[in-house]
Amino acid sequence: MQSNKQLLEKIDRFKGELDKRGQILASVYGISQLLNRPANRDKILKSILHESQKIFGFTRCVILLINKEDNKLEAKYCLGYTLEEEERAFAHPLRINTQLCRETIVAKTGRTIYIRDIENETDLTEFDRKMEKFWKRVSTIAVPLKINREIIGVLEGDRRQKMVLSKSDIKLLTSFANQASIILEIARLYYQIAAERNIAENILESAPNGILAIDQYKRIGSINRKAEEIIRMKRQRVLGKPIADIFRHDIVDMFNDSIDNHNTVKYLEVVRDKKDGRTEVYGVSSSRLKSPLNDGAGAIITLQDLTEIKQTEEMLRRVDNLSSLGRMSASIAHEIRNPLASINFNVQLLSKKMVYDQEMQRISNNILEGIDRINMIIKLTLDFSKNVSPSMTYGYINDIIEESITLIDQQLKSQKIEVKRDLCNSIPQLLFDPHQLRNAFVNILLNAAEATPRGGAIRISSRIEQSTMFGGTRSLLLSIKDNGIGIPQENLKKIFDPFFTTKQEGTGLGLSIVHKILEQHNVLIDVKSRESKGTNFCMIFPLKGNGMQHAEI
Repeated sequence: MQSNKQLLEKIDRFKGELDKRGQILASVYGISQLLNRPANRDKILKSILHESQKIFGFTRCVILLINKEDNKLEAKYCLGYTLEEEERAFAHPLRINTQLCRETIVAKTGRTIYIRDIENETDLTEFDRKMEKFWKRVSTIAVPLKINREIIGVLEGDRRQKMVLSKSDIKLLTSFANQASIILEIARLYYQIAAERNIAENILESAPNGILAIDQYKRIGSINRKAEEIIRMKRQRVLGKPIADIFRHDIVDMFNDSIDNHNTVKYLEVVRDKKDGRTEVYGVSSSRLKSPLNDGAGAIITLQDLTEIKQTEEMLRRVDNLSSLGRMSASIAHEIRNPLASINFNVQLLSKKMVYDQEMQRISNNILEGIDRINMIIKLTLDFSKNVSPSMTYGYINDIIEESITLIDQQLKSQKIEVKRDLCNSIPQLLFDPHQLRNAFVNILLNAAEATPRGGAIRISSRIEQSTMFGGTRSLLLSIKDNGIGIPQENLKKIFDPFFTTKQEGTGLGLSIVHKILEQHNVLIDVKSRESKGTNFCMIFPLKGNGMQHAEI
């Protein structure tokens, strides 16, 4: 009879252990499922403590993780604690090397410590006894959290009444702690990978150049924000599409060469026209992507906006040419001036002596008119070569535009040319030389009027926009556009050169002077023209710094 009773008790004990094992397996499975969907670390810690409390009947439980840098044991989540107890647990991490207590011993040795009755326990350290004055625990157990023999923390639970745990219970708790450690480590690695991926994505999205990744099937796998701006298409429209559907043939050929012929890097410059008549220049490069197996995994396409770099290079080239031509012209003008004065004096002297010879008088007058014209050209040349500093003052650029239009109003009316205005009204006061800037605008308007047929139109427009040319600050874009005869492409790069003109009566210095004035005001100028369609003078004024500033109001 006694043996049957013992057998039943053993069966009940085994049944209890099996139930706990089943609970532990179910708990581990439930916690691991949190890794299959977005869940923060606190949620996983809370789930581990909740399950351990449910299975082993803890009143309070806490997870402490090792901070390797500070060599401290820090409370990361607790359950069953009062608000005061929580604040104390989080505010007072344990120093592993200097504070000797149950938790730090477990963290250092990896040994489980179970105390059934703290009040009568003889192996408590002095620090343990100090802590128990606050925690008032009756029974407690602390088990290590391990990953491949490396201790990462401690799981601790206690009861306010005596807690009786068998060796089997302790073994089950240790097993549960090991499984929880694995889940915590997987979660840590997952969030580390996610954080690194987010950093990589942020770097990609913040890159100043367009970047696209193409797979081995020549389909677009990823695209950053700058590339969207350059190709003027949203990523939803291009992801998964063949590259041949998005890019022009020369870029596709370059990419195919990189993939098919295993060329490492290829480079191409592409020119594209904008709707406003300006052109954009892009540097396109491709380089092969390699997989971990060192085979081809596609390629990277990089798009760099070279427009403003090219404009700057062209401006510097033009300034250098103008400077050289100006010095040479001034030298020639000085050499011509002295003998020309002598010729002028002698012609006037001859004219007085042959006052009754009408034919000779006519010839003399023609010579004098020619000398006056040469003198005018010499004066303009010398004025152009002088480095006169502008007299800067604050003012509104729209007023200068209106004054410039008024100065040539009679010529515009005689040709029945309409001036259409689309000027921004929110332009702040700028710093400029009113006389010089008016001279530049009049020159451009006169050129537009002379190129525009009777009854044509000149459109003057302005807007404020961001420009990387001036450090990403706001700039004023001013456009003077006509619908005249246009400028042949072969002449377009020469229009600012001194003495270049296609007019019979022109000196070829008007636009050279315009360029010099705008250069002194730190203004960029670009000219786009199509024969029989018209010409567009685009000027970019910085609204802050470099000679053009906001007025202090």
